Amino acid sequence: MEYHIIKKGINSVLADNLLFKLKLFLADLAFEYPFFTEWLEKVFKELTLTDSRLIILCCDNGVFDIKGVSILKKTSDEKKICTLRVVKSYRNQGIGSCLLHKSVELLEENKPLITVSGIHMKEFSSFLKKHGFVLKDKVKSLYRRGSYEYFFNVPYKHKYVLLSIKPEYASAIAKGVKKVEFRKRIFSETVERAFVYSSSPVKKIIGSFIVRHIEKGTPDYIWEKYSKCGSISRDKFFDYFQNHTVTFGIEISRFDLYKEPLDPYSIDSKFRAPQSFCYIDNVEIIKRLFTGYYDNKCVNI
Repeated sequence: MEYHIIKKGINSVLADNLLFKLKLFLADLAFEYPFFTEWLEKVFKELTLTDSRLIILCCDNGVFDIKGVSILKKTSDEKKICTLRVVKSYRNQGIGSCLLHKSVELLEENKPLITVSGIHMKEFSSFLKKHGFVLKDKVKSLYRRGSYEYFFNVPYKHKYVLLSIKPEYASAIAKGVKKVEFRKRIFSETVERAFVYSSSPVKKIIGSFIVRHIEKGTPDYIWEKYSKCGSISRDKFFDYFQNHTVTFGIEISRFDLYKEPLDPYSIDSKFRAPQSFCYIDNVEIIKRLFTGYYDNKCVNI
């Protein structure tokens, strides 16, 4: 067996081929994680641009004959083994242990975060405990209704925000016309999903979207890049960013619309509408926001 480390600087053609191979190799995860394919595409986009993503491949006959994989995230605030998989016919040969050890070395963290879905908890639990990983938390319906996600070494941390958006722009996002949300300031933490609060006079949470990418630049640069998909006139855009030298464009990967908008006070009696955005840190509130999709039979999720 040979091991390959894929990191920043990878050839674009090789990256595209590996992405295709890993989509096939990890296809079953799409059932457990509804946005897995989009997430994997995001990983490869980040892989070509930053040092925050690393992939370890175990191969039998060349880099495309994949028998095992570990996908890592390494940032200043998070060191995580995001995906760890070995082909069934190659298990119990030490590949998983080798991938785990190499992951720990690359992350430079003896106790990195790894999460396991309830479906695979039985097979992963003893393996992880053997290597000193400690179960810290479990969250229900985080990715799929009724399914638990188990957190080892690090308790559950939230990566969700509530964005306050004017109704005309919130509606454009819901219709799929507006593909980018413009902001004067941006999140200090990595955010995976943004819930949309349509401000006055609607005053309801209408759905949420996956944050594909956040682009930073001057107003001229952001306008040039996103003017055709921002659903805003040139005059309004530059009026909004008047006296600002730095602007942000939040790329919307997919919008999941509630069939019936949620009253924020039914979720949190102490709700206060954010002027721009706020982090959602309460586990119970997050559960209610996600449960709302199922209760309301969300049209997309």
